[in-house]
Amino acid sequence: MWQPYILMLAVEAEGLVKFFGQVAALRGLSMKAPGGVSGLIGPNGAGKTTTIHILAGLVRPTRGSARVLGFDAVRESTEVRRRARFVLEDQELPRHMEVRRFLEHAARLCGGEPRDARDALKAVGLWEYFQRVIGSLSAGML
Repeated sequence: MWQPYILMLAVEAEGLVKFFGQVAALRGLSMKAPGGVSGLIGPNGAGKTTTIHILAGLVRPTRGSARVLGFDAVRESTEVRRRARFVLEDQELPRHMEVRRFLEHAARLCGGEPRDARDALKAVGLWEYFQRVIGSLSAGML
């Protein structure tokens, strides 16, 4: 179903709470962000990574709700990952893996096909790096 994402809130979170054992990573976070490029900034331990993981549907909140592009981040996490992209500051990528293998795997995780990874690299002019290992790329290429 097509939705005019540009006219809607890209992210809506209400009362997000997340505990890891006895440690509270989030304590009632509520936020709204419009479509486009957004960033989360804050001090170490503020819960930025936990928030992104909840929004991407990788971690379930202890309490609260989150929607990304109109989709519930828990119940519709596959749709969220198909339509939204999340980039962490410190990406821990497998440095010895070929770009090809990594992107084909990522495409499958997002519900796509391996050819989608090839098409994406061609579209942004990075096809020549498809056979290289991730560790040979510059930080700006990641």
